[in-house]
Amino acid sequence: MGNADILEKEAHGLLHGEQWQPTQLSSNNVLRVPIDGTLEALKTRHQAFLRRIDERGFLPQDAFTQFKKIAYCRSGDSPNRPFVVFELMTDQGKLSTYPQRKLMKMAGMVRHLAINAMRKTPPPGCDAAWVEQYVAGHVGVEKGSHRQFSYVPLLTVGHGHGDQLIRRVLITCPAANVAWLNHLASQLNGERLAPENQCEFEEGKIPRLLRISGDAVTRCYTHASKIWHSVTPVILPGHDDHKRAKTRKLIQRALTDSGIVEPCEFEWSAVSRFPKSFSAHKTDRRKQPAGYLRPDHLLSQTAVHLTLRFQETKPAGPLILGAGRHYGFGIMANALSE
Repeated sequence: MGNADILEKEAHGLLHGEQWQPTQLSSNNVLRVPIDGTLEALKTRHQAFLRRIDERGFLPQDAFTQFKKIAYCRSGDSPNRPFVVFELMTDQGKLSTYPQRKLMKMAGMVRHLAINAMRKTPPPGCDAAWVEQYVAGHVGVEKGSHRQFSYVPLLTVGHGHGDQLIRRVLITCPAANVAWLNHLASQLNGERLAPENQCEFEEGKIPRLLRISGDAVTRCYTHASKIWHSVTPVILPGHDDHKRAKTRKLIQRALTDSGIVEPCEFEWSAVSRFPKSFSAHKTDRRKQPAGYLRPDHLLSQTAVHLTLRFQETKPAGPLILGAGRHYGFGIMANALSE
């Protein structure tokens, strides 16, 4: 129950407390709102509730469905990056798994599907150049204004027995382009991956992308939190020359480049807070390749695992940082998923 009133603009600005507004972007705060028929449906359900017990016993009631759901955010919140999530589902109806070390390859397979789909059926007003830059991620002349889809494999975290294998993929984009993301998601739903090597999956078990609204694993990457830890290493925009001051500057630049402007403290190391994540090292003690496979153009750049502690806000995810954020590097999970 509540009280409502219509206020003039000046009076509206004098209200105390938090102000929430509907948003078209992804949000963890989704509320039911009325539509045509909601009031009559509520009356019918109330009458059914009053008659739920009679001489025949208990009479179950139909689910209440006469409403729609709207996402809301506070006026001071940074807008969430819109996102969609897909499960990797086999034709046998089971979740497919993929090694976390090869997350770059999984991102590449999903990107390949997206390129083909958008070449066939692009959003209204988008041409071949848009596909090359926004979908494929090829940087044009104006590097500073480059925007694109990010294809982010999600490692399975969130409980003590999480094996951190890849079973889900998240696709995200800048907040202003949610319509393009929804168009892409509609084209990818149900599509089968096309690996370069058939041995990437068991014979006859190459998975399809099945869109989901979210689950416990997804919430580890999207629910609001003041503390976030990297699951995969953050690849910094440069090499730190093993100097802490330079490392700090590169981390600050990575935060800015990723759109994080809220005040936060951070600390870094080579090891993730998630014990089954690989370290940020490229080689082991014997100088042999180790950790996550990286794109060639990012091999020379410093990588670290990060913990972020926000001071004033409680941002929601996905939070993805660093030069490899479009391939799944630098994905952060909230502290609740440790």
